[in-house]
Amino acid sequence: MSESVLNAISVNERTGDIVIACGATGYFKIEISTDGSFNTDTDVGVFAVARKRQQTFTIFEEEGRYAVVVEIANEDTRDISPGSYVWTLILVTDPEYDENNQVVVEDRKDGVYPIYQGDEQPAFELKGVAYVV
Repeated sequence: MSESVLNAISVNERTGDIVIACGATGYFKIEISTDGSFNTDTDVGVFAVARKRQQTFTIFEEEGRYAVVVEIANEDTRDISPGSYVWTLILVTDPEYDENNQVVVEDRKDGVYPIYQGDEQPAFELKGVAYVV
């Protein structure tokens, strides 16, 4: 198994569980199964972990399938205590944005589709490290 040292995220492909160290950086791709379509110019995926909204990522199409690449930066996890959390990716169609460029849902045209919800949400294991830069 040859994984890149430049990707500190470990993803269990079967369960979706993620393991990463506090303050580490990495990325992973989520492929989206749908019988509908997305507007890749406007629709987005919002990644959330530990009851905290993280980043907004573009939905893109490759080879007739939709996907989102989620990138985790140092600032996303350095201030969260080590522990076990849950995560989800929420697909939002026709979003609006607030003054901080965060996605908001303001009208009936906005679709909100969590990839995982309730007891189905995979784990997000945040491991402690000796020093967080």
